[in-house]
Amino acid sequence: MTDPILRFENVVYTYPDAPHRALQGLTLSVPGGQVTAILGPNGAGKTTLLRLAYGRFQPQAGQIWLEDRPLAAFSRQELGQRVALVPQREANPFAYSLLEYVLLGRAPHLSPLQMPAAADVETALSALETVGLLPLVKRTVQALSGGEFQLLLVARALAQQASLLLLDEPTSHLDLGNKKRLITCLQNLRENGTTILLTSHEPEVVAALADQVVLMRGGQVLRSGLLDEVWQADLLSETYGIPLRVWKFEGRRHLTWE
Repeated sequence: MTDPILRFENVVYTYPDAPHRALQGLTLSVPGGQVTAILGPNGAGKTTLLRLAYGRFQPQAGQIWLEDRPLAAFSRQELGQRVALVPQREANPFAYSLLEYVLLGRAPHLSPLQMPAAADVETALSALETVGLLPLVKRTVQALSGGEFQLLLVARALAQQASLLLLDEPTSHLDLGNKKRLITCLQNLRENGTTILLTSHEPEVVAALADQVVLMRGGQVLRSGLLDEVWQADLLSETYGIPLRVWKFEGRRHLTWE
């Protein structure tokens, strides 16, 4: 396994006024240049983990390391140059064009009040082309469907050109064609050395993409390891709390309940 680019060491996080910890002494290593997928039921702490990795929240105990430096030691701009986040959802109150919205991903590479240069615009247009939204470039964000907006969030993250890409359920609103497009995009990023950490409720997507799988429940890691090591009926059944069955058909892994 390659050296970890991101490490959680005994991390604890509790949301204000929440009766239980969202993360309970979580320890996890994310290897560089690979796809790590997190599976787990609702409320397992998957989204919280990504928010902490992005620096949006600070752990109340434990330590998070990025590139062997404490995550808290990075400035907001330094972190933005290294880590990009694709959230499940995001409010979009302004009538941005698609190009303007994706150009927000270039902000960590610009000084305050600096306007995007031609190279930044080219990067943004390339990101829109990658996710299939270039024909809609002159539309406003509000005119997009839910799936199109999800692809736009991916494009903004691609324009950021970060070495670590975090994605929270990135295929949840996508049709089959766009799901395949996104999987291919992420596979290409991995081949070019980008580290990808994603959450998903779609086992087939995880099986198609992941090098490493993390199983979470109750704010803790139950098991992590290579896909073949973790893709076991007993481990997945324990994670989701129901009997599950795994099988292969034409070389593809499948998961269903019994």
